[in-house]
Amino acid sequence: MNRFIGFGLMLMILGVTVHGAPVLKGSGASFPALLINKMTDRYAKETGVTVTYSPVGSFNGLTELVAGRVDFGVSDVQLSESGIENSTDYVDVPVTLGAVALVYNLPGIPVVKMTPEIVLDILAGRINRWDDSKIQTINGKIKMPAMPIRVATRSDNSGTSYLLNRYVFSASSGARQIRNKWRVDVPGATMVSGNKQLVDWVLQTPGALGYTESHYAVRSNLGVVALRNAKDRFLLPNVESILAAIDEVSVDQIRTAGINSKNEFAYPIVGFSWVSTLRDQSRRNDYESAKELINCMWWMTHQGQLYAEENGFTPLPPVAMKFASQRMKEIRFDDVILR
Repeated sequence: MNRFIGFGLMLMILGVTVHGAPVLKGSGASFPALLINKMTDRYAKETGVTVTYSPVGSFNGLTELVAGRVDFGVSDVQLSESGIENSTDYVDVPVTLGAVALVYNLPGIPVVKMTPEIVLDILAGRINRWDDSKIQTINGKIKMPAMPIRVATRSDNSGTSYLLNRYVFSASSGARQIRNKWRVDVPGATMVSGNKQLVDWVLQTPGALGYTESHYAVRSNLGVVALRNAKDRFLLPNVESILAAIDEVSVDQIRTAGINSKNEFAYPIVGFSWVSTLRDQSRRNDYESAKELINCMWWMTHQGQLYAEENGFTPLPPVAMKFASQRMKEIRFDDVILR
């Protein structure tokens, strides 16, 4: 008997709950799924709290949160700007930073440069061949192949598409009409559901051009387009160019930062992935579960960032951590602030 009591005390000291440990449920964007799972696996080992995450897509994750089926949703779009109803009842907290990469399948051509104008023309169907004079001119001595550009876009309501649409709207100075912010409309494009599935299609299709999160692009071995930024530099998405897009951004600017940054070394299509949850946790959880959820969110946005770069992700810069800390103070259980 004493032996079991001693074992229980040891588990308590280690922070492991033997019985009744809460299970937190989340769903949402596929882009940060690997990082979130790495974080939550580690968090479970340290605390005994199980966290499940289903990569069902940004839009679906937010709708599941609003429907009360999960404790938190993860999206490349803040719930407050998603167009989903009752968004003021929720708090959005940044959890990682990423970029939208344009990927292509042109064997033997290691890098292709594009300007915002070329991207806009491709998406509008005005440029449909790789040897178009505009593409050839900007790429100089690289001989572009005489073949059609086979564009792939996401068929699902995607946070990646949402970020690309923000870039397109900015690059066109608002001239390009966006019918559905969650989808990118391209005449004659092949529609594919999911980041991984789109990357697989591009890999199998010579002459293909698509878009995906930078994490998937790096791991795919596809060519990645070097985009011209606001300072006329051509940049690939990597940790340095992604962080540069947030450099010198204040806490008050975090919500809108990342698209067409004026920083000389910034990649132009950058955005956060956000964890969203109820502002008043008493509407879904008991107090202990609500407290564990906020503790987990705090850990992910602070200690959990240690696992970002080693898994191919960009860690939150200090200004984003400060913003996350401020936002979590808005989360309460009835009138009790949880953190």
